Amino acid sequence: MQETMQNTKSKPNSPLMLPFRDRALGHLKSIARACTLAASMAFTCAPVQQTPSPQIQTFSNLIWSGYEVDAPRYGSIIGISSYFTVPKLGQGCDLPGRIELDPQVAIWIGIGGDGGEESLIQIGLLGSYDYVGKTHSASMIPFANVAYTAVYEMLPNRIATIHMDIRPGDTLYASITKIGNGGKFLMHLEDLSRPQRPFSKIVRYDKDTYLLTPHNSAEWIVEKPTLYDTTYLFPLAGFGSVTFTHANITYKNVLGADPQIQESGIGGPRTFELNMYTDSDLRGDYMLAKPSALFANGTQFTVVDQNCAKIDP
Repeated sequence: MQETMQNTKSKPNSPLMLPFRDRALGHLKSIARACTLAASMAFTCAPVQQTPSPQIQTFSNLIWSGYEVDAPRYGSIIGISSYFTVPKLGQGCDLPGRIELDPQVAIWIGIGGDGGEESLIQIGLLGSYDYVGKTHSASMIPFANVAYTAVYEMLPNRIATIHMDIRPGDTLYASITKIGNGGKFLMHLEDLSRPQRPFSKIVRYDKDTYLLTPHNSAEWIVEKPTLYDTTYLFPLAGFGSVTFTHANITYKNVLGADPQIQESGIGGPRTFELNMYTDSDLRGDYMLAKPSALFANGTQFTVVDQNCAKIDP
């Protein structure tokens, strides 16, 4: 699956069965958009009003909405963390002339994948909204099967399921921390809204993959997933909004004999705002999702479902 974005920034790959990430080839110089949807009938979300920092670059793409931060020139990213609230899902918007089936959404944090890297480490959740009709008493009664699944992934490996009971309104805490220099990472996911065991696991890249991938970017993302090993984009489920809070990155300065460890929020000249668009081919462009401006010293923002808002040419 391929992602094409505007401008000169690229986004990587992701092969999942309801992937977080799609297979990113190359860096966005042209726009090739394929249509799907955006917001739920259950939500009314006005376009986000914001004044972007002149340091933050903005890119349009098919599947990601949120923020990406690249590591400093002489540094590497060794940790990422954030809290976010699980949204209530809906059908999403049906564009004129289209029937959108089996809408999906992925919400995650991750390290790597930028600049054509073959690896990307992600943890978060996948949500699906299966809207069907059921015949009862000679009438058609609509209902929906809504499912939330906690997951993690280490590309190029497939997605792995985390056994956790996730429900709308829950607050999740996710983190990824690099351990030493041997390709090990500690994956952590915790549901703070209900008593259940947190997930913590040390995972490891094989030596060849790890040495070829510096993992020099960090992401906080709402994604329109793709079907594993295909170019099929699932429709985006209506999600209202997702707020990321306490979004932090840990850097390691690799210059000098005494590397310094630093922690910061999102922001600065190597920060990229990612807006998700779609194109109906015949009816023009529509906006699917857009992040707000950064707040709380760059540690908080909200990705807002844009209800397939028409974009003026």
